[in-house]
Amino acid sequence: MTKFDLRRFNNNDAMSLFDSLKDGRVIKHMASTGFTIKICQEIVDKSDKHWKEYNIGDFAVINKVTNEIIGWAGFKLWQANQFEILVVLNPSS
Repeated sequence: MTKFDLRRFNNNDAMSLFDSLKDGRVIKHMASTGFTIKICQEIVDKSDKHWKEYNIGDFAVINKVTNEIIGWAGFKLWQANQFEILVVLNPSS
């Protein structure tokens, strides 16, 4: 049985995404100095735009027991036909 689900982000996910990404252990392994609610809203918005443009994008990673966002994962078109695969999870999840 899987413990996680993937779903596309919706406009109300920025705060929940922020809660899952604000852990210093997440930031340590990212090319980032930290996350804010504004940055998380930008992630959600850019994900939606990417889906509309390329029919592929990011997903919210959901804990099936608590129904909380515990991170994000997905695919991004980088250059020409090159993709980036991204998985960012809160280590406490």
